[in-house]
Amino acid sequence: MNRFLKVKFIFVFMSGIMGVIISLLCLMNFSPTRAATTFTVNLATDVSDAAPGNGHCDSDMVTVGDQCTFRAAIQESNALAGIDTINFRIGQSSGVPRTIYIQSKLPAITEDVEIDGDNQTGGGAVALNGNSAGVNVEGLIFEAGDSVLHNLMVYHFDSAGVVISGTATISMTASMVYGGGNAGIKIYTSNNHIGGSSPGDRNYIYDNDHGGIYAAGVSGELHGIIIKNNYIGLDKNGNTALPNGDEGIYFSNVADSTIGEAGIGNVIAGNNNYNNNGIEFYQSDRNFISGNLIGTDASGSTASGFSNGILLNASSQNFIGGYFADDRNIIAGNAWNGILIECTDTIIPDGNYIMGNYLGTDISGTSAIPNGRGIYIAKGNDTHIGGSNAGAGNLISGNSNYGIVLDSADTMETIIVGNAIGVDANGDPLGNILHGIYAFQSGDATIGGVNLGEGNIIANNGNFEGIKAGICIYRGTEIEMRGNSIYNNGLFTSTNSLGIDLGGESNCDGVTVNDLGDSDTGSNGLINYPVITEATLNNDMVTITGTLNSTPVKGYWIDFYGNDVCDASGHGEGKTYLGYTSAVTDGDGNDSFSITLPYAKYYSAVTVHVFGDTSEFSACFEAPDRQVFLPLLLR
Repeated sequence: MNRFLKVKFIFVFMSGIMGVIISLLCLMNFSPTRAATTFTVNLATDVSDAAPGNGHCDSDMVTVGDQCTFRAAIQESNALAGIDTINFRIGQSSGVPRTIYIQSKLPAITEDVEIDGDNQTGGGAVALNGNSAGVNVEGLIFEAGDSVLHNLMVYHFDSAGVVISGTATISMTASMVYGGGNAGIKIYTSNNHIGGSSPGDRNYIYDNDHGGIYAAGVSGELHGIIIKNNYIGLDKNGNTALPNGDEGIYFSNVADSTIGEAGIGNVIAGNNNYNNNGIEFYQSDRNFISGNLIGTDASGSTASGFSNGILLNASSQNFIGGYFADDRNIIAGNAWNGILIECTDTIIPDGNYIMGNYLGTDISGTSAIPNGRGIYIAKGNDTHIGGSNAGAGNLISGNSNYGIVLDSADTMETIIVGNAIGVDANGDPLGNILHGIYAFQSGDATIGGVNLGEGNIIANNGNFEGIKAGICIYRGTEIEMRGNSIYNNGLFTSTNSLGIDLGGESNCDGVTVNDLGDSDTGSNGLINYPVITEATLNNDMVTITGTLNSTPVKGYWIDFYGNDVCDASGHGEGKTYLGYTSAVTDGDGNDSFSITLPYAKYYSAVTVHVFGDTSEFSACFEAPDRQVFLPLLLR
């Protein structure tokens, strides 16, 4: 019995000792979370903290109470782990200024901090003035931590106003960055948010010597950057241009990021500063640009543009616009191009989408604010302009040059469907001054289609002296044009302005006469158009018959169109797509066709080779008048 009690005692004793040891070990590893500290800046001077890390923002140990400057607050926050807050209570009723004149480079922010520049004693946002900070000095520098910057003015620094580098991320709202000697904001890290969802979250970034916002990946791609609801290049009212010296927004090696969101996009203006771009991407892929005004004031009614509204340089799989009205970018008032896609190195852009935008009009889509050209693809493959779904088509109208340009042999596989080119948002005339679509040396493109929603409206373009067309193909090949509504292009009285013009030796030149056997070469192979020989009325339907002479033993589609009037050239155009039939030429290159179609006043047709080459419109053919039977009146 005693031995049992001894064993029990030893067991209990040892259990107690082990419990104490375990408790001590836990205490040794336990580090309680430090309570967040709020540092209230109450001095407008710029001196350092007297004892960084003691938990007190105090630049003067002699004077009773904390004498907290903004510089001292940053030093204290950096010295303490955890999330701190810096707010302001400067400028009492005695008239102490709310502006802090920075005298030298501020310490970089290296810990989590929330900076709220709202002055709690009145006077609005606190301002950091960098006039006296020195040469090449930046304003606020975030090097580490996850921080918030709200309602602060940063201006007149000799270099950038706000810099985000190292491992830092920030959310920045309701602030102003202007008058700097470099970019307004420079971003070198991922997952930063510039701007917020409400009007009160808007940042104002203007009058900086270089760009408004500059984001660049150094050792790899940045991602997760969101820039929305800001005014870039405008005053707070959104109607007076205060342009930045270079791009509004510049991305280099940035991916999976967004500029604008549905209904809360940015206004990016340039005051007709034609040496820069509204948005420029360099080697930046899979980004979204939506809901922005690019090249106008905040009302979307006055031009304030750039050289190019959007430039995609060596950048792929970006999405511009969207399916809904709130996704729409208004891209107008830009001197050269609304959108330019090109490459200045060996990376040819691929797979970019442009959908649902207005290019060349005001925000209502009814008045012209011209770009030079709506969309210009200098080099780029598999670009999708528009789409067959509701809302996917772009409005490309009112531009002072071409609507769309496909330029160079490095521009391939472009798809242009569902767009309105040369009409306003109500369908009324608002033409581009030159060709609606101009394809130069490019190839393997699709313009329109026979399925629902694929056809484009291409109308009212080229109402200018000289030979202008709805679509001009010059030295391009395998460009398929089907199912579009093409009408009223070129001067109404011109016999050389066509709906579709296949250019000869000296660009687009009017009707290209068919040749026997279709042996000539050139734009779209100078493929022969069909010849309509007869139209037979049967109730409200018309049977069209005709012939095709082209390359022997080849397959073709023949597409038919109805028109209210015949073009002055006597060929086409093609306002209403009616249907198609097929043809296969014999050994002499001949075939005939017959098809019954709905009634139209005039008919025209085009030849489409199975590899895509499409002809000019045939000569238009007038249908017989429909008979009108009056009722017999009996007495």
